Amino acid sequence: MEENDDLGRYIQARLRAKNIEDKDVAAILNISVKTVHKIYPNKDLYSERVAKFCLILNENIFLDFYGKKEPLKTLLNKDSVDLISELSKSKSEIEEYKKIVGILNTQLLEQNSSIKVLHEEIIAKSNEILKLLNRNNISPEK
Repeated sequence: MEENDDLGRYIQARLRAKNIEDKDVAAILNISVKTVHKIYPNKDLYSERVAKFCLILNENIFLDFYGKKEPLKTLLNKDSVDLISELSKSKSEIEEYKKIVGILNTQLLEQNSSIKVLHEEIIAKSNEILKLLNRNNISPEK
């Protein structure tokens, strides 16, 4: 049996890893240090107590401990695989959208350039017409 095979031992190991002393745990849980020592050999704990340990450790003990055991391990792995697949699909879609936006941006720049050239040609032709009209003393209609 591994040290972390029982929930109590897992919690004890996590507390030690974070240098949280039993006296501090006792004070937070409002129990004696002796009672804290009785928690560690337990395979299972009341969910309310586990929730308090989650707060003390600032970790999700439910997920971290039980997520490594069946059937949660399989469920979480399936969810993880599904999420990774969705993420990959989304990344592909984003790359495709980026390509489309790039193409549209290029087309827009080309159209803007064409409009600018046409605008300049219209202005030039208008000026030519005005010069011809002025030369012939014909006033343009309004």
